[in-house]
Amino acid sequence: MCKKEITAPRFSQHGPVDVDHIFFLLYRFGSLLLSDFWIEIDRVVNDMIFIRHYLCLLFAFSFSAILAGQQLDSIKVNLELKPDNWQERLRSLTDGLNVILFIADTSMVLTENKNYREQYFGDVLLDLVRETENSFLIYRDYLVVIGDRTILQESRSSEFYQALQQSLSAANNKVDDLEILVGDMEKVVSSGTTVINGKIVDGESDESIIGATLLVREIGQGTDTDEDGKFQLQLVPGSYTLLVQYIGYQERQIPIRVFGSGDLDIVLNRSSILLDEVVVEAKKRDENIQSVEVGVSRVSIREIEKLPSFLGEVDIIKGLLQQPGVSTIGEGSSGFNVRGGTVDQNLIIVDEGMIFNVSHALGFFSAFNSDILSDAVLYKGNIPAKYGGRLASVLDVNIKDGNFQKLRFKGGLGVVSSRLSLEGPLKKDKTSFLISVRSTYSDWVLKAVKIPEVSTSSAFFYDVNAKFTHRFNERNFISVSGYSSADQFTYADEFGFDYETLLGQINYRSVLNDHLFSTLSIIYSDYQSSLSDEAGHDASKLSIGTEYIKIKENLNFSFDNLTLDAGISLINYQVNPGTVVPQGETSSVIPASVLEEEAREIAVYSDAIFKVTPRFSISGGLRFTIYQFLGPREMYEYLNPAKPMLEEISGRNFLDEKIIHEESLLQPRFSARYLFDAQTSVKIGYARTSQYINQISNNDTPTPTSIWQLSNQYIPSQLSHNFSLGYFKNFKENIWNTGLELYYRHIDRLIDYRDFADLIANDHLETELLTGKGQAYGVELSLKKQVGVLHGWLNYTWSRSLRKIAGINRQTWYPSNFDKPHDLSLVTNYQINKRNVISLYFTYSTGRAITIPLDRHPVEGDIVVLNYSDRNAFRAPDYHRLDVSYTLGQGYRKSRKFKTSWTFSVYNLYARRNAFSVYVVQDNLSKPKINRLSVLGNAFPSLTFNFELL
Repeated sequence: MCKKEITAPRFSQHGPVDVDHIFFLLYRFGSLLLSDFWIEIDRVVNDMIFIRHYLCLLFAFSFSAILAGQQLDSIKVNLELKPDNWQERLRSLTDGLNVILFIADTSMVLTENKNYREQYFGDVLLDLVRETENSFLIYRDYLVVIGDRTILQESRSSEFYQALQQSLSAANNKVDDLEILVGDMEKVVSSGTTVINGKIVDGESDESIIGATLLVREIGQGTDTDEDGKFQLQLVPGSYTLLVQYIGYQERQIPIRVFGSGDLDIVLNRSSILLDEVVVEAKKRDENIQSVEVGVSRVSIREIEKLPSFLGEVDIIKGLLQQPGVSTIGEGSSGFNVRGGTVDQNLIIVDEGMIFNVSHALGFFSAFNSDILSDAVLYKGNIPAKYGGRLASVLDVNIKDGNFQKLRFKGGLGVVSSRLSLEGPLKKDKTSFLISVRSTYSDWVLKAVKIPEVSTSSAFFYDVNAKFTHRFNERNFISVSGYSSADQFTYADEFGFDYETLLGQINYRSVLNDHLFSTLSIIYSDYQSSLSDEAGHDASKLSIGTEYIKIKENLNFSFDNLTLDAGISLINYQVNPGTVVPQGETSSVIPASVLEEEAREIAVYSDAIFKVTPRFSISGGLRFTIYQFLGPREMYEYLNPAKPMLEEISGRNFLDEKIIHEESLLQPRFSARYLFDAQTSVKIGYARTSQYINQISNNDTPTPTSIWQLSNQYIPSQLSHNFSLGYFKNFKENIWNTGLELYYRHIDRLIDYRDFADLIANDHLETELLTGKGQAYGVELSLKKQVGVLHGWLNYTWSRSLRKIAGINRQTWYPSNFDKPHDLSLVTNYQINKRNVISLYFTYSTGRAITIPLDRHPVEGDIVVLNYSDRNAFRAPDYHRLDVSYTLGQGYRKSRKFKTSWTFSVYNLYARRNAFSVYVVQDNLSKPKINRLSVLGNAFPSLTFNFELL
């Protein structure tokens, strides 16, 4: 606490500097600059202890950072200074260079405008002080002092620099004043090891910090926080100093005195000088080296928010497409493909709830509001055993808890959509809430298009998220959350889609003891969709739906070098395969429906990560599943049940059994990592996966009304063997990340459809499907620069996705619809200064495989029939696109409570007309003409206003 009366303290050559010392020095230095008492100046300059304490003033309110590379005075800068704000502009420049600037002469003025272009920083400083009584001093390229020329010249001695370095060390090693006691003082553990459990959170948002580092200085050992921001330390009783670090946050050194086992929560505050020059990620910078799993991509929400977006809507799915091994067949397609897998082979999880549709507006927008996401992880190689039910990948998305300390809101206003989220405490430190709403108003854009079919169309969507979290105590938490979304799309009063998702879940988390954590989840979800056809006699409405209830219990055990996950889950599915009803009085459509289906999936699993040696770690898991297709129900019988065909139906039979079809499977998972050194590792992985519910579609991309079909005695479950091998190397203290991954996937019982298959409300759907095998293989290359004024990444994938199915292409291997051998993405973010960011995104890929007509022949009269090529024997033109965005925001300042920014982006900058598909237009009197369908063939600019109450 500062005293009202400033008195000269007694200076000691040893020990810390208190606040009284600092304010006395501030007073003394100001007095000296305003007086001509040279005797006093000489006495102060020669007193090295005084200089030491004076320098502590500089570092008490600053930071130290070493500027790597060239010397500070030889760095070229661009700077415009005006008399009314020259000090602020100069300080802005030095902040961007991670340099401390101290202007001792506050009366120093600038008499005219200065404009420096490609000038050396040293020359800029020299020009500023040339006609004044001041000079400047640069110390070790990270401290600049501008002050009285005489004082600075007199001070340049070996003793001065020695004192300067001592002050720097003292400032950098400042320890929190308050010692924290852990354990019960009255029950001191006299021998053995104590266990300290804790959590590290952001000082403003109260959000968990993933990947923060803790080091116990006295023993040189430490740990990192996990995906929930939690950590565990094992220490013998005694006094220690914890060094806590995380990129973008102020370092803390915390003295603790350990009496016994206990809890320790730590708060980190963001660095006051770290703005957007550094990318802050919810992971360690060397996670690609240290993690055991291969084929894992942690998606940074902060990175995605910087990327150019379609019509200003931040999209996590579009962010996924920039990862190696992830692709899509084109604009307007729903979902994404991972390592040669179909869209439905991806398991999408929100907290613990599965969702079946990840898109709004038929694939143009994501179903996720990025403002409320805490993190997202994509498993595309070695999938942990706690996940199951899909062949190719798992996208695990987590919704953050509401703020337990204060009310906050965040949102954005765009040209076609807006979003708003609100969070805060219902009871401080006990109960929090989070609510978000997002909606579109895009009809005005459609009506402005001078094409009748477009101007009479309509598109609308909304989604709402709500989450309530309650802390019973430090060891028990419960969260209740809900998600609701709806889409409506009509095209020129001809046809339309309606689809909606409802998801509700309860998650109860508890700390059973110092090593064991439990999470119990109960989830309910309902997905309904419909297709309306308004065309005259064919007017009809098709409705389908998928509903499930899921219960899951997961136990997490962590001790020393072993981490273990084990649990059990039960999912009960109910599927409406399709109901068709006529629309309007003139419709000739006959009503039809398929009996609802029900199935059950039970799984028991265990995962373990074991650190064998400091260099070698392994991860092994087993997942045992039991799948049951439930009755009673009526089923068709076939002469050859292994290959059901419409012409071989022998009758219908009512099956009274509760379980009509059952199968079980043991699915091993394994991965290993070997560290060559701290920045180099090699990994290998294998995963056996299965899938019991499949999306059936004969379109190029699944639509909202594509059928989800349960496995039964005629439609078998799909099985896959997934192999991965990776080599990872980082450079420059993990600023540069590189990776090389090879993968191979073999799929058994792969499902595809017959030519001209009838899939709508078909109660013998198995006769329209064929089964075979598939394979996918490829090489993924990645290069990423994580921090700096210029940062970004380059990803390239060479891959193949092939199928071999009896009844298609004479049972030879053929490419899948999404087989795209070459796929490249480049992302560049350039931080012009604290408030201005330019982002570029370029993507290129081989055109997807397509089927086209080769010739035609007349049948009867004027009727012409087209002869098509083998399935997917040709390719659409190659795809490429450039997006750009410019963000004008505010630099971070701890005192600022309201933050705003503007984002201007252009999607498809050079208006490339990428072909989504190729189709034939003809009439009976003319030649068939092959046309290309381009979904987004123009440049799409957008402007978004973002705001946030901190």
